[in-house]
Amino acid sequence: MDMRVTKFLKLGPDRRRIGLFAEFFNLFNTVNFGEQFGGNARSVLFHKPVGFLAGGYGTYPFTVQLGARLEF
Repeated sequence: MDMRVTKFLKLGPDRRRIGLFAEFFNLFNTVNFGEQFGGNARSVLFHKPVGFLAGGYGTYPFTVQLGARLEF
């Protein structure tokens, strides 16, 4: 699960404002196994995860990214 939080602050009487944000990736720090489960009912791996999603997606640890956006 990923999440983004933004807070906007006004900069003077005109339309200028700055947006401060934080982005959280892998919020609960869990591994996503995708749909790769053992399918042979006679195997000890039946309905157990046997691999990760292709390309390593879902194997990254919890990460935070901070940033700012100026609007004028």
